[in-house]
Amino acid sequence: PFSQRVLLTLEEKKLPYDLKLIDLSRKPD
Repeated sequence: PFSQRVLLTLEEKKLPYDLKLIDLSRKPD
């Protein structure tokens, strides 16, 4: 999945992605 690929990339670059995870789980209208 695309989201998984993004997470892997963020892990590699050691970026903070808490905000992205929240956005993905809430899925704004």
